[in-house]
Amino acid sequence: MPGRISRRFLIVALVVLAAIPASAADGVCYFKSTDAAGNPTGPSFCGQLVWFHQGTTKAGNLGATGATAFPSWNTTKPTASVTGGAGGGYATNGVPRQMASDPATDPYVLPTFKGKFTGDIDNMVAEVFLFAPATAAASTPGAYSGSTELTIDGKPILAATPIALSLQPGGNAVMKATFAITDIHGAMTAAGLATGPEAVHDVTFSFGALGLASATGVIVYDTSEVPSGISFNVGTLAEGVPAISTGS
Repeated sequence: MPGRISRRFLIVALVVLAAIPASAADGVCYFKSTDAAGNPTGPSFCGQLVWFHQGTTKAGNLGATGATAFPSWNTTKPTASVTGGAGGGYATNGVPRQMASDPATDPYVLPTFKGKFTGDIDNMVAEVFLFAPATAAASTPGAYSGSTELTIDGKPILAATPIALSLQPGGNAVMKATFAITDIHGAMTAAGLATGPEAVHDVTFSFGALGLASATGVIVYDTSEVPSGISFNVGTLAEGVPAISTGS
């Protein structure tokens, strides 16, 4: 009986997740392995949706000075409108990072968001709204050369990694970038980080322009029009979503 219940839970979880391909099924958990009897084994990955919120100021870049907090995230979806003065922005510039010998994180020009996550992490899908003047008009998809990084509990999980994106219209004159970072749990284990359903992690996620082609832009968030955020633990990634593996 326990085996049948466990298998039923796994099947139901996977069916629900498959029905929501582009984002996490909030609160639904899944396993990636089973034992010889078909019972789920290994870590349980539970979906959670989070949205970016401004720090102590609308200008996210000021977090790099240490004078204010970086933008963060939580599970509350923004409901206020930009027309009422809501929202934050984080300018990005890909030129100095391309010219550097090591294009590592520079939070002055690479938008950086900090938050927490409790439990095991399999993957994360970022959905980021931005003004990207170097791309095509907002009504047309445009190529965008970006870079992303991921640090968990002070350990580099994904070093500075270029990513080629096709920005999609995001409405309200902005574009939208969607991409995934995968194989996070293996990288955390290799880094010696604590894992398990009760482990609380400090997560730092960075994404922005890289290179002359993308030049400049502004990541925007924390309004009902531009609800930038992250889906943690997506059971089935949507077809066509670019994915970067940590290599673990």
